[in-house]
Amino acid sequence: MMIRVVLVLLMCLVAGLAAAAPLGGTFHQSRYLPEHDVTLETTGSFALLPGEGLIWATRTPFETTLIVVRDGLYQLNPAGDFSALDEGRGALELTILDRMLSGDPQALVKTGIFTLSDERQMPNGDTQIRGVMKTPSGKSEPVTLRVSGGADPVLREIVFWAKDAQGQSYEANAVRLEVDSSDRAELLTLWQQFQEAR
Repeated sequence: MMIRVVLVLLMCLVAGLAAAAPLGGTFHQSRYLPEHDVTLETTGSFALLPGEGLIWATRTPFETTLIVVRDGLYQLNPAGDFSALDEGRGALELTILDRMLSGDPQALVKTGIFTLSDERQMPNGDTQIRGVMKTPSGKSEPVTLRVSGGADPVLREIVFWAKDAQGQSYEANAVRLEVDSSDRAELLTLWQQFQEAR
């Protein structure tokens, strides 16, 4: 499930960042498991190299690092080498990721996996985008994106919604992003090691 969320997140991010500098920061993910009435919390850092790839480094509750490039999804092993998790799957995910991070809903719609329901300005100046996203398995899920930044929009949050037995909506999976420079140098060094190992 974690990989699915990362892939869908990746599939939603950059259109206008092709020539931009790397973007990085931290993330906090909450995933609610209704069958156990438990929320799983995950934190870590990420670095997006527009048009090239994404590093998604989970720090808690356990450390794992995923790298998504056009030709596949890779994981950093404890020994320091990289294993292919899903070769050949990265191109679509990176396109979507690039378009999501751009904060441009029309760029995301062009991927064919997102249908826009509405877009509204929030009191704090952010833009909320609601729609339905087709997951890699083909299932359609309601999703809300929150974008900030005005002329240079940045994705801040993606929330997947579900309904309980009574038909009430709840946040099934939420990823909140904070764009900053924390861990970016470390992740860019890892990116260089990954490129040299290929």
